[in-house]
Amino acid sequence: TTIALAGSSASGDTAFANVKNLVAAKMHFGAGDLSLTYADAAIAGTADTQTLELTGVTGGTFTAQPTATGDVETVAINSVGGVRNVLTGISITTNLKNITVSGDTAVTLGTIGAAVTKLDASTSTNGITATLASTSTITVTGGAGNDALTVTNPLTTGSINAGNGTDSLTLKDTVANATSTNTADTIINTTALGAKYTGFETLNISQTDGGNATTVTAYIDRSQDVSLV
Repeated sequence: TTIALAGSSASGDTAFANVKNLVAAKMHFGAGDLSLTYADAAIAGTADTQTLELTGVTGGTFTAQPTATGDVETVAINSVGGVRNVLTGISITTNLKNITVSGDTAVTLGTIGAAVTKLDASTSTNGITATLASTSTITVTGGAGNDALTVTNPLTTGSINAGNGTDSLTLKDTVANATSTNTADTIINTTALGAKYTGFETLNISQTDGGNATTVTAYIDRSQDVSLV
């Protein structure tokens, strides 16, 4: 069984309730949100995988609502169509642990939730773009494409291997105002922390002014030798 959202505008959000079985989801040629609410029995297990095919997506959030007895633990994304697919985000409570990405088309995933411990894009051939916000234990594997990953907190037990392609790593800090010190470089300010990131060709250090949401000059007050392998 398949549930598909096609040709939606940014305001064309669509929700399905009391879905009896785990279905294949598709978002095609649109920017609206797709939300699925499953019946309890549909996702009562501990290894439920939600497939999601993206084609011509320019926005929108995919949501699979939890039930009283279960949740989706893995989202398997297939990005196809030849033109970058852009998701605003994936919303599946704290039980979502794994995201896999395949397909021949680049995809923007938005912000990956803190509960996710594995992001595997090893079979994606055209690159992923994602922000790992408040995520310290995630393991990320990139593929053959050009991956662009943004990190906002140090990894404690996780690691990120960007794989092949021309990959970029952005360390990002949100500060109170334009003269506050940017501490984004603390994400890799030890040899052990820096070693958690491999396969990147470009390193960026970014600062956003939390006071007025504008990008401001970075005030980096440390030096750090970085080796990108």
